[in-house]
Amino acid sequence: MDCTFSATATDRMDSSWSDRLRDYLDGSGDLNEAQAASPHACELGRWLSRHQAAGRSGSESMDHLNQLHQQLHQAVQEAICARNDGDMTVAEAALRQVVTLSDTLQSRLAVHR
Repeated sequence: MDCTFSATATDRMDSSWSDRLRDYLDGSGDLNEAQAASPHACELGRWLSRHQAAGRSGSESMDHLNQLHQQLHQAVQEAICARNDGDMTVAEAALRQVVTLSDTLQSRLAVHR
């Protein structure tokens, strides 16, 4: 099984959540809340799941990637819920967390390219 995560996929992951969430918070886009909440529905989640199924999830590096990925989806969900509740302060804070987590994931994934 290939242990690399492509640079193209990483770039799409980085801009996808941040941009889509920014648009949603601004009222100019929509997000599928179920997909946003599920770390298994995105490309990175499927990649991580394949590695878990192949027995490669025990490494500290992969476990850390999985944890960061889970946190990213939690922050996206928090931003969506806060916006839906009209609490833009919390929504914007969650968006900043998404950007930070996304940047961290990008740097960690660079090892797996």
